[in-house]
Amino acid sequence: MKTIRLSSAVSRRVPFLVFLLCFLATPALAQDDVDDRLGWSVGARGIFVTFSESSLDTTVGVSGVAAFRFTPSFDVEIEAGYIRPESQGDVLAAGSLSLMPVRGSVRYVPWRIGNALPYVGGGAGFYIASFSVDTATVNSLAALGFEVSQDVDSAFGAHVGGGLEWLTGRWIIGVDVKYVLSEANASSTVTDMVTGLVVNDPAEVNLDGLWIAGGFRINF
Repeated sequence: MKTIRLSSAVSRRVPFLVFLLCFLATPALAQDDVDDRLGWSVGARGIFVTFSESSLDTTVGVSGVAAFRFTPSFDVEIEAGYIRPESQGDVLAAGSLSLMPVRGSVRYVPWRIGNALPYVGGGAGFYIASFSVDTATVNSLAALGFEVSQDVDSAFGAHVGGGLEWLTGRWIIGVDVKYVLSEANASSTVTDMVTGLVVNDPAEVNLDGLWIAGGFRINF
């Protein structure tokens, strides 16, 4: 039987050629993997928020998310959440601020590394707000003959951000970072229960802050 022998130069190049073929095939496989996941996905996130306003405490919360991926590089995300930071008293009285953000974002994936999708994006949101003055403060003023309340109006805001998502089967696991720009109007009311005198004090509340979230979505 005739034996075919490769020259030493060719034999040395075989492993390199195999590696090159595998390298070239990997992006194509990754691209197909991403293409198969166009359409809707829904999920949830845990949120960590720190505010520029020093009198608002750092807090945590939750959100639900839904996204529609139009192409491997572009998607639109809708998010609704809830946080409840405490106020230490300054612009707002001591108490609790309830915020329910409803946000929309457009996101762009500049490149893909296998199943990892780094992205940048931005958008706008509406922050549904309410405020509860600390019970101890309310009781202390009531003992002196005053009734106090404070309202915070809901407000629009804008955000920019980015993150990283990892595709595994039908699941998407990711970390998302947003910087939010928003300002809300507030008004405190103090009523003298003896004379009936009412004093209103308007203010503006800075809701700018950094929102860091981690969670998952599942593709349909």
